Amino acid sequence: MIIKKKIYIVGGGWATKGFLDNIDYTLYDVHVLSNNENFIYQPFLASSLLNKEKTSLSLKEKYPSIQFEKVNVTDFDFKNNKVITQFKESEKYDYLILCHGSVINDFNIKGLKENSYYLKNDYDALQIKNIINELPNESHIVIMGCGLTGSEIIGHLIDNNCKLDIKLNDYIDGLIFFDRKKNKKYNVHAIDGLPSPLNIFNEKLRLYTLDLWKKHNINLHFGSFVKSMDNKIINLNNGKKIEYDLAIWAGGIKIHPLSILINKKLEYKNNYGIPVNDFLKIEKLDNVWAVGDCAHSGYAPNAQVAYQQGKYLAKNFNNKFENIKKFNFQNKGQVCYIGNNEAVYQNDDICFGGLLGYGMMKLVKIYTKFL
Repeated sequence: MIIKKKIYIVGGGWATKGFLDNIDYTLYDVHVLSNNENFIYQPFLASSLLNKEKTSLSLKEKYPSIQFEKVNVTDFDFKNNKVITQFKESEKYDYLILCHGSVINDFNIKGLKENSYYLKNDYDALQIKNIINELPNESHIVIMGCGLTGSEIIGHLIDNNCKLDIKLNDYIDGLIFFDRKKNKKYNVHAIDGLPSPLNIFNEKLRLYTLDLWKKHNINLHFGSFVKSMDNKIINLNNGKKIEYDLAIWAGGIKIHPLSILINKKLEYKNNYGIPVNDFLKIEKLDNVWAVGDCAHSGYAPNAQVAYQQGKYLAKNFNNKFENIKKFNFQNKGQVCYIGNNEAVYQNDDICFGGLLGYGMMKLVKIYTKFL
């Protein structure tokens, strides 16, 4: 009987999925430790707030060959190859892969944590969706942070308002019955410290997004920072005050507490993540790798990078690390839905917006769900 080496994975995000999709289970005994038994399609969370969108899948059902444990990892004993959980139990590994990601960065803004909602997982999405459904007509929804997540939320809120305008016109013409209680329009506010949304895109696409939002009466507050907030008012650094009914924070991410703990143990001074080499290995340890958002590898913290890193590492394990090459990210481009059946797409010098971008977004979604 062949005794397979144990690979322990901490976390259940895109990097983990990339690894599980490609590892040879006949060679290794794979264990996943995560506080969420579902894999989250994070790029789909924004659309799920106003549409029916599948945002998660069961790791145990998708990957029946793995050993899954729903736990919080709290510490590591790298000397004895052990992972320590919230129950103070230890899991002994032969190889360890860290995929625990990042956490929301609230920049210690006074009142933000108590009065706004984050969008990190399917539970957050359901919570926000229920609140939106209960809001009265003409409520004020504020999106703080206009990167990919914030911009897509705004895009779907635009769609909600557009559909309502069509139904209102039809109602006036006497063509259909319009139920004012079920169909609601929202006042949408966009706040960001930068001069325009989607800073990872070029100026042409940023301005294209701004023009579309202006046409759809989005209240724009760019070049403005949230200074503080309470349960009714958001205070900006320029003195403006915004009354709101729902506030969603999409202002960025920061290093995970587990990564801080690991860096301290290994005497790494890094505020961005766990330093890894070109092969995604932690150099001070013989059998530990870090991939995805928790790693500081020189690449942007996004799903595309994380998935490719997980896939790369799985193939190295399958080949017993013989003749391995450095990790090389293959950029497939970035796409973002901005509303009114329009999206923006950019991959190096190739960029476009509008219906063509929307078509690209649909293709990306189909491809992603087949991964």
